[in-house]
Amino acid sequence: MADKSKARSSRTLGRQLYALHWLNDPFKALPHGLSGLVCVLSGAVLIGGALAGNLDVAANPLLQCVYVVATLQNAAAGLLITGRAPKAFQAVFGRTAVFQMCLVYFVARFLPGFPGSNTLVVRALDVVVSIFSVLAIGSFAVFGLLRMPPAIAVALIMGSFALALLVGYPLQLAFFGDEWWQCVQTAYPMQAVAMVAYIYVPATWAFAVMLFGSTLWNRKIIGDLALGVGFAGLVMATLVSTVLMQEVHYPNVSTQMLWLPCPAPPAGSWSAWVARRFDTSALARSALALLGHHVA
Repeated sequence: MADKSKARSSRTLGRQLYALHWLNDPFKALPHGLSGLVCVLSGAVLIGGALAGNLDVAANPLLQCVYVVATLQNAAAGLLITGRAPKAFQAVFGRTAVFQMCLVYFVARFLPGFPGSNTLVVRALDVVVSIFSVLAIGSFAVFGLLRMPPAIAVALIMGSFALALLVGYPLQLAFFGDEWWQCVQTAYPMQAVAMVAYIYVPATWAFAVMLFGSTLWNRKIIGDLALGVGFAGLVMATLVSTVLMQEVHYPNVSTQMLWLPCPAPPAGSWSAWVARRFDTSALARSALALLGHHVA
């Protein structure tokens, strides 16, 4: 009897997933479901390569291009169908779609050899996208506190905190310009590759998966607890694994200092103090040491 019940549940879930119109929503030229599937699969391959320390996979230009295009298409399609969501969620769904585009911009912007990096247009984009990202993250946290059930609200707060860690580098780029970014890459030769592979691809991927989970929740396919636990678990697993593996595979040639002044500030200055206090690389190395892995 239990086996029959499980089979019926599986068939019901399959019908519900099929009903999401993977190939023609909002229209065939921009399928939200298909682009989301390509985003999730290509992102999983990139992240798997990064966790294994395999840059032939994690930094493969073709795979990165597929991922960026699919994720951008998915965000654009999501923005076009926000009007179909319940009225109370339309505004926040719209902001999540635009924020996903911002994350994709960071993936492309921090890739080595990004074109026109010192032009006025790119400089303006760096500032606008960074500021919008900060405002969007704040709005997600407020929305979770005011509008969502407790299980989802807690997950949204955790997710907002993790997302806030992402905007430190874009804000420094926006304020200090491309000269700062070129200086950082000189000091840490693998910084551009590592930031994309271990920070911005995993972040955009986790965010895309969470948005898919939100779609399932909105369609009543999953409940509050499943969404909340899924959110929190995915955020923490992605954050912890990528932070640790960057230090395992690319120590010294890349860094995870959240405040990254360049050139290096004088010893004893406030900037040096902040850089030392918010050095995620040092924290990751301490955690790895506890696990028996010592970084040279």
